[in-house]
Amino acid sequence: MAIFLSEKQVQEGWQVVKFGEIAREAKRSTKTALKDGLKFYVGLEHLDPQSLRIQRKGVISEDNPSFTRLFKPGQILFGKRRCYQKKAAIADFEGICSGDIIVMEAIPGKVIPKLLPFIVQSDMFFDWAEKTSSGSLSPRTKWKALAELKFPLPPLERQKEILEVLEKVEVSVGLLNDLIASGNQLIESIVFDQFKANSEQLSLTDLCAEQRELLQPPFDKSQKYVGFEHINPVSIHLTSHGKIDSVISAKAKFNKGNILYGKIRPYLRKAAIAPEGGLCSSDLIVIEVNSNISSVVVATILTSSYFSRIAMNSAKGTKMPRADWCVLQTTKIPKIFMDKSAIFCKLFESVFFQRKIFEKKIKQLSRIRNSIVTGAGGVK
Repeated sequence: MAIFLSEKQVQEGWQVVKFGEIAREAKRSTKTALKDGLKFYVGLEHLDPQSLRIQRKGVISEDNPSFTRLFKPGQILFGKRRCYQKKAAIADFEGICSGDIIVMEAIPGKVIPKLLPFIVQSDMFFDWAEKTSSGSLSPRTKWKALAELKFPLPPLERQKEILEVLEKVEVSVGLLNDLIASGNQLIESIVFDQFKANSEQLSLTDLCAEQRELLQPPFDKSQKYVGFEHINPVSIHLTSHGKIDSVISAKAKFNKGNILYGKIRPYLRKAAIAPEGGLCSSDLIVIEVNSNISSVVVATILTSSYFSRIAMNSAKGTKMPRADWCVLQTTKIPKIFMDKSAIFCKLFESVFFQRKIFEKKIKQLSRIRNSIVTGAGGVK
């Protein structure tokens, strides 16, 4: 990565620095989180790609995680595993986090603390993190490698000006996220109201069924591979996938239109409709939806908080609970979802359509944010 400073930047006092000169890793830990009064924990699954907000968190007393790394408000939680997912967020509460998360904080006097999260959330930083990662199935980077990243840093006065613009962009991102959350809450209310209406019911197995077709390697390299990590929580749309050439064990086959349901940690509410066929991880259940109901409606039910509670109640295991499909398929579902499938589908899709618009705007703002951080710095 070539770094250059223009004559104007030199005159203004810009400097080429290493990331480790302006930030440090926070290594505080505890094995007695509950006794210390801590309530929440954060795993990689709680961080959203390219979002500085932590919108979900786990409850220590309920899930009993084995995490020990401490973090406090204002620190940055950076996902060091599979850095291409671009997960980094600002903590606004105290808790413990996964060992796959690096806790960072600014070094006073070197950089404005509030500017550091924007640097970490930039393409420049994630590209370096991915470049310095090692491992095939779950590549990870290290703090020591991240600390070596070189980039141009303006003087503190210029940092304040840049931060002012970035914070305005982030306010707009926050408003869009709030609109998305409102849409999610609308769907939650609709699903919850139907489950509580005491209307006629049928079993989930009357609407869909698990498909089990395992394929052995070697695989056709043109096939798409979907792992648990490729499905976003509370989103029925599948937007990413992995490379099949790194897969070495038997995988389940899925077809276009199938629902891929995440059976690990059902509280994450992962279920997505496959836009095309491929192979998937054993951590996903392949579901074929019957012709009497829309796959959009079924996937929406599966990602609802109401259904996730049912799934968690029947899950096996403590640290890594797994849903049992044999139990889940007997779940009673309001028959109205089948009888009025077209109406519910249209309603849910209208909310998802608006969500896509908001998400597109967030991506545009993220590009603007990134260009402000890296574009002005002369990184090539």
